[in-house]
This record gives sequence, C-alpha cells and structure tokens, in this order.
Amino acid sequence: MMPRLSVNGDHSTGGPTNSQSATFLIPSRKYANWCWLLLALGLLLTVIGCRHSDYAQAVELVVGSDPLTPGSTFELRFTEPMVAESLVGTAAAESPLIIKPPVAGTFTWLSTRSGVFTPGEPLKLATHYELSLRAGLRRADGQSAGSRLRQTLATPDFGLLACAPQSYSTNADSQPVIKVAFNAPVKASEVADSLSFVDEAGQRVSAEVYPGTSEDAWAMNCGTSLKTWAQHAAEKFPDSVDSGDQDEAENATNVVPNLLVVAPQQPLPIGTGWRLVLAAGLPATERSFSLATNQMVLVGDVTPFTIQNVTASHYLYSGAALTVVFSKALPENLVTQYTNYLTVSDAPTNLHARLSGTTLTLLGDFRSGTRYHLDFHADLPAEERFTLGNHQHTEIVLPEVAPRLYFPALSEDQMSGGKRIFPLLAVNVPTIRVRAKWMDPTVAVHALRAYGSYFATGNERSSREDDGYEPYRAIDYNVLPGVTVYDRQMDLARGQGATDLAQRLDLPWDELLAGRRAGVVFLDVTAVREDHEVPLGTQALIQLTDLGMIWKRSADGLAVMAFSHQTGRPVCDVTARLMSDENQVLESAVTDTNGMALLRGATNGSWVTTQKEDDFHAVRLEGERMPHYAYEWPELNYGSTESSQRVMIFSDRDLYRPGETMH
Repeated sequence: MMPRLSVNGDHSTGGPTNSQSATFLIPSRKYANWCWLLLALGLLLTVIGCRHSDYAQAVELVVGSDPLTPGSTFELRFTEPMVAESLVGTAAAESPLIIKPPVAGTFTWLSTRSGVFTPGEPLKLATHYELSLRAGLRRADGQSAGSRLRQTLATPDFGLLACAPQSYSTNADSQPVIKVAFNAPVKASEVADSLSFVDEAGQRVSAEVYPGTSEDAWAMNCGTSLKTWAQHAAEKFPDSVDSGDQDEAENATNVVPNLLVVAPQQPLPIGTGWRLVLAAGLPATERSFSLATNQMVLVGDVTPFTIQNVTASHYLYSGAALTVVFSKALPENLVTQYTNYLTVSDAPTNLHARLSGTTLTLLGDFRSGTRYHLDFHADLPAEERFTLGNHQHTEIVLPEVAPRLYFPALSEDQMSGGKRIFPLLAVNVPTIRVRAKWMDPTVAVHALRAYGSYFATGNERSSREDDGYEPYRAIDYNVLPGVTVYDRQMDLARGQGATDLAQRLDLPWDELLAGRRAGVVFLDVTAVREDHEVPLGTQALIQLTDLGMIWKRSADGLAVMAFSHQTGRPVCDVTARLMSDENQVLESAVTDTNGMALLRGATNGSWVTTQKEDDFHAVRLEGERMPHYAYEWPELNYGSTESSQRVMIFSDRDLYRPGETMH
C-alpha cells in the first residue's frame, strides 16, 4: 500500500492556507520512475494539443470554398476597425494573414473591419496550411489588436475523383470494365500491382490496367469534372503552371493522364460483395503523392447463370411467342444456333428466334391450347463465361388470343353520305350485344365532353391484369343522355380453325339509327360471356353528318362557313352557335346563301356547332390551333438570321379583277 503524507499549508505562492490541509499520495520507490514518466508524457501531449488546436478571438476566418481549390480565398472579418476608410479597396502593404507554408498573394481591404487574401499562385495538393495573424497587428486607432487566430486547413489528398459504373449491382458482370479518375496523373504501368478485385469471402483476382482515353472519359458521363488539381490550377493561374508539354502529349495520344480503365485478368467467380480495391500507397506520376488509405469501387454480386422465367403470349397481329428470360445476357450467335442448346417439342416448321440482351423469344405458328415442352441443355452459354451447368426442363401452354372488341375510331366524325357502315372487329368473342343511343342536339355537347373520360388514367392502366395494354375504360351506357334506337344480340359463329382470327362485322347506320340520316350516336358493344368478371366491350361516339364547317376568328367575332360534304357547296339556313363547355348558347346566327354566318362578341366559347333539321355537327374550337412547327417555319426567337420570311398563301379563287379583295 502507498503511504500517505499530510502536509500543512503555508503562505508560499498558491499553497493551502493555515486552516487547510492537503493529502498527497507518495508512491513507493519501485513505482516512482514510472509515475514521473507518465506525468511527463501527459504534460507533453497537453502542450502539443494546445499548440495545434484551432482557435479564433475577435476575428472570423471565411474560406472561399469547401473543400479547398487551387485558388481558394481567405477572408478575415474583425470585430474592431482595422484600417481607415481611405484604405478600403486597396491592397495591404503587409498582409495581416500569415500562411505556412507561404503562399504568394495579395490581401485587399474590403471594409474597415474585413479583407480578403487572394492567392497569386495555386495551393498545393495534399498540403496542410496553417493560418494565423501577423505578430504586432494593430487596429485603426493604433492600439494593439486583441485578435488571435490559428486555423489549420488542408487541400484534398491524392485520390479518386470519379468512377464508373457508380452503383452496386445484385447481378454484376463477371468481366466488369471500370473507369477510375484521379485528381493527379497516374501511369497504368506503375499502379497495376496496387489494384485488385476482392469479394466478401476473400476471393481475389488481379487486375489489368490500361490508360484511359478521352472517349472513355466522355462515356463515364459522371456529371463532375475529371480535370486534375494541376489542370484546375493552370486554368486559374495560367502564368504560374507550365503544362504545355503534358497537353501536347495528351493531344498526340488521346490519353487522359489521370484516367485508368481496369478489368479483372480472368472472370470473377461467383461471389457476393465484389469490389475493386485501390491499395494504400498507390503512386501518382509525381512520386510525392500516393494513396493514404485503401479506396474501393463497388462492383456487386456475381451470380449463377439461370433461367428467370418462361412465358407464352399470343396477340392478334404479332402472333404467338414463347419468351425465355435468363439472368445474364446471351451471345449474339445464339439467335442462329439456339437449336444446339434448346429443344422444343411439337415445334412449328417456321420456328425462329429473336434475341435481345437476356431475352430469347421463339416465334412461329404455335397452336393455342397446346402444351409445349422446352429442354435446355447444360452447355447453353451466356455471353459471359458461364453455362447453365445442368439440364433443365419446363412446360408451358400457349393461350388463345385474349378476347377483344375494337372499333376503328373512338370519337370521330363520319360523312352521312358515305358507305353508311361502321366496322367492328371481334376476336374470340362468340356472342355480342350491340346498342346505339341517338342524342338530341341540345345535349350533344354534354355527351361529347363526358366521353373524354373514356381514356383511362395511368394509374388505372397499370393496375389492370393486362398490364395496361388497353388504355380505355367503359362509360356507363345509362349515364350519357339520349334515346336508345338499337339494341340487339348477335352470334358470331366461328368456323373450323377460325380461333384467334379477327372477324369484321359491318354495322349499317340505316339499321342503327332506325332510318335517320344523321345524328350524334353513342355505340356500345359488349361480349355476352359469363366468364368475364369485367364486361369486355368497346364504345364509340360518332357524329354522322353532312355538315362541314370552316371558321376563322377576326376582330368582328367568329366567322363560320357551312358546306355539304357530299356536294362541296355552301349550305344556307344552317344555324351556327357558339357554345360554352356547360352547353350554354353564347351566340347564334344563320348562314346566308354563301353558307356564311358571323358569331359576334363572345370570347369564352369552347365549341362551335352547326345544325340543319336533324343534321348536327359540333367541333371544339381548340381544334383550330395549328402549331407553327408543323409547317417547319423558322423560329425567330432562337437566333434566326434570315432577313425575310416566305409564306405560302391559298386564295379563294384563281383569277381576280383589279380592286377585288383576295380571301
């Protein structure tokens, strides 16, 4: 046990008073040397810590950039005036800022309390700079400045600027090609031993290293500058950095001096967590620089070559297909040599393949409802040096073409004097119900607006079982206003071998409209099948009309010309209306013998309609807007240098007398 010694205080400097006592532990002789050694070491560390800790008193240091660049500035902001007003904007004869190691530059007073040091030479890479205030610094009033400053800043160490690829892959290429850019020049021949590929299990593959070219740098597309510290310095201080010889060498060979292309010497074996390791000590061309610590570029997991899935599809025009998706890309020659590695039972005579990356698609006259057996051989190769490794077998049934009903148009105008039929296309649908609803002209605009909801939103399309191939949704037949003039069920008897073929059915307007010549008609066709939870069908809103119209805006209003599609002649006594989106009549006029009517005044119209007896035609006014780019007119707002423009004009007739007006 260590003995205790009680010592009474006296009146010597700093000791305890008479009324106090102090107790000290006195070590035994054999521990004394160790204690004194530890005490001395502690004092030394304390002194060193105090010596190098950063501090600032009555002054603030503001660095121009973080991290430091070759031309970073250093601003001092004092709490007291340091110079007179007359010196603001001038360079200080003696800089108040001291930088070690020294950096040439100029200190300029920005105000009586602040100034900035602008370097006249570039800061050096991988260098620590100690900033402090000049000894004996005085304020503007001549008094000693109470400001104190010590700040240690460091420029970036030699290391990586960027790499590509930049993401971790859960299915990494076993032969990755990685581009790495440094902030100083490197030589491929000098760093090869410092690079290798390593996985989590400790597997290691040596690297092959090549100089990178400007094409490699462009392909990296990393969104950051790949210039070295010295190149940035040369841009900032062109007179202080001599890079001419280096630039000539780069231009002659197209080599980027700080860019390397790295690949494994042999394919990476299956493993997780593969990464490219750049070992500490990797040297820059300038030997004073080297990597301080290991750096790495993540590669990912190298996984086995497997079959991901096999699917069968059958579409009306593209035909039947068996699609095989693999985990890795396939070699291009497999498109012609797939029969050496894959056997298909009952294969059609016109069987052929299509290849795209990891996907092999087999095409031909496959038969609906047939079960096909696919045997994949163990030696089926990937583009990388992998094979399946074992024989695999799968079976799949080719489905019928999905039942579908199609109209050729959704919301269109059709001439009433034409063929007077509207075609329907049916695929694998045995029985249908056809309904037609004639709409009174007074509510037609409402119906045309409501029909816009026939187009499904993106969310609705993505949630469907057919993956959104059908971008439409049914309108409730009973919601749209009108009178049902046709409602009939039809059997579409399919002959032998007619499965998966489209059947065309021409619906006659004379029957659909019960003898009417024209009108706005809502057509609804649905499949009569019990196995469809969601009714299968198609819909169209057609304006069957003979009334055509041309309109033009002017200062007087909206001029409308009505003409007959059948004869091409103007039609008189046609009521033209300007309508709002709420089906409100804003203006109305009747066409004259030239088929002309002027709708004055209203500016908030959304529709223009024409009507004569039961013949009605409505068109959205926005349809008149024709973008200039559709005619390839030059865009004057983007630097066109043409002094004049040429315009093609269509006139109303070929010949004019003097004084006549051209329209």
